[in-house]
Amino acid sequence: MGCRPTLSYHFAWTLGQRPIKGGPLLLYATSDVHIDSHELNWQLWQEIGRVCEKSPPDVLLIAGDLAESLDGWSRALQIFSHFSFQKLILPGNHDLWSRTESEPDSFSKYEKDLPEICNQHGWHYLPKNPWIHREIAVVGSCCWYDYSLLPGVHPFSHEELSQKRRGPVKWMDGFACSWPGISQERLDETLVEYFRGQLLQDLGMVSDPSKTLILATHFPFYQEFLRYEGISWDRAYFGAFMGSSSYRDILSSFPIKLHICGHLHRREFLKMDDCSVYLSPVGTVREWTVKDPAAHLQRVLLKLEVQNQKIECTNGA
Repeated sequence: MGCRPTLSYHFAWTLGQRPIKGGPLLLYATSDVHIDSHELNWQLWQEIGRVCEKSPPDVLLIAGDLAESLDGWSRALQIFSHFSFQKLILPGNHDLWSRTESEPDSFSKYEKDLPEICNQHGWHYLPKNPWIHREIAVVGSCCWYDYSLLPGVHPFSHEELSQKRRGPVKWMDGFACSWPGISQERLDETLVEYFRGQLLQDLGMVSDPSKTLILATHFPFYQEFLRYEGISWDRAYFGAFMGSSSYRDILSSFPIKLHICGHLHRREFLKMDDCSVYLSPVGTVREWTVKDPAAHLQRVLLKLEVQNQKIECTNGA
């Protein structure tokens, strides 16, 4: 990672949280709330708070793309500060954008600024910091993409993909993120390995086979979630930035029972051997079938019960 310093690992535990009650652990999860994209997205975030107040979970998990700015993260997280249940979060690519002079570079946001904001408002920042409870463990990472979710045969050169632009349309990570010390030519492959190394270390911290192991990432690993049939190469080009299949071997190397991911703005479910994979993001308002925050949240907020190495989705999200 060039000359970037490596942060020491945090303790995999946070103090001041109420004990998980007996019986199944109730987990609420979603991603891609994008509170700064539209007023209705902000209202939906507030609606998550109302749902949690009416029927509290044991754990709330947000799998990335909450807000572009540090101020947005602080504004969002602080409205949950009074809740005693466990609140887990990891960043997505939009959270790592650095488009204004007031925003630090993407490395600084990921390694320093976002963890500090979480600590200020009582949230548990998952990267480098697994949450380990007496029965479950949650490990989380942003992860990244390396063009491997494109079809096996495609017309794009590596140079074309690394430019992150097809005609007039830009993939904004290439213009809004700032990764000092990494060559642009191999930027994405370097980031994939950076996040992979951290993720493997975090998974290695969970050594007790009796715990239900839950993985949360922003980027998915599965070409099965992408649909290339009948679309032009101009559109298929952007499939390069949807995730990386190179992470898939992690599922066979560790006894992961549940994988919650985001980034793709649609709902999907996939069964990978003993692992249940859920994709259930909020997305942008133009993608909502009903322009009502409460109604849309009812569709996308996963409600999962976890007990004795078994996972059950209780709301069909």
